[in-house]
Amino acid sequence: MAESKPPATTQTSQSEQEAKRVEYYGAMVNGWLDTKMERDKTIVQLATGGVGLLVTLLTTVGANSPTAATLYGVAIGGFVVAITSAIAIFTLNADYLKAVVKKEEPGKGLGRLDNVMLLGFALGLASSILIGVCDRSCKNSSLIPELATMSGHEESRLRRSE
Repeated sequence: MAESKPPATTQTSQSEQEAKRVEYYGAMVNGWLDTKMERDKTIVQLATGGVGLLVTLLTTVGANSPTAATLYGVAIGGFVVAITSAIAIFTLNADYLKAVVKKEEPGKGLGRLDNVMLLGFALGLASSILIGVCDRSCKNSSLIPELATMSGHEESRLRRSE
């Protein structure tokens, strides 16, 4: 009696499905890595632009109050932390991938650095917004004495004309 073997087409079909699964998984991992890297690159670009804008504003307009000066320092510091963290992440990503390929235990600092980068960027962004709010409110509060002085002059001028 002859042994019955499964048809060759079934084995080929299974190996094709396995190859498709592996290819799909590779595409998903590649897409995930690309998305994470693009996010980090975007944060570096925005933070660098934020530092440039803040330095330009600080040198041309200046800080109108001690609060504004503090906010400038916090914003620039937050953006610098985000930039340096992102650069460190780019460096550690290569080491991480190398460790994964060699089937070694990868370092665990990437997650923390990612959180530090996001926190620094959020701090810089929030402080930049507060600079605008503080600058606007400081200008409005400085207008109040001027308006009071103007109304005082107008009042004295009106009394003289009577």
